[in-house]
Amino acid sequence: PFVFSTQDANGFAFGAVKLLDSLQIIDYLCFGCETDNFDTLYSISNFLHIEPQEYKELIVYNCKSGYEFPKVRSQTVCDYHRIFGIDGLEKISPSVTP
Repeated sequence: PFVFSTQDANGFAFGAVKLLDSLQIIDYLCFGCETDNFDTLYSISNFLHIEPQEYKELIVYNCKSGYEFPKVRSQTVCDYHRIFGIDGLEKISPSVTP
């Protein structure tokens, strides 16, 4: 749908995964990623979902320093692990296996 396809990566991932999950016709989700370590991906996804206070403060600080949010988020998360595909995992239903 247009409303999701014109969003940022997070909005697009939400719309795509939510739509596929609502159709109840898929059991697996495939996406590109820099690692096949799902423990790491789930750990990062959970971290982004919780967003500890220190992380939020660092994001705000770096954004005020002139960096754009996507770059700030990427750099901050990359301190933990190199990732790609986290937005999809963040929205995935437990009934769908990545």
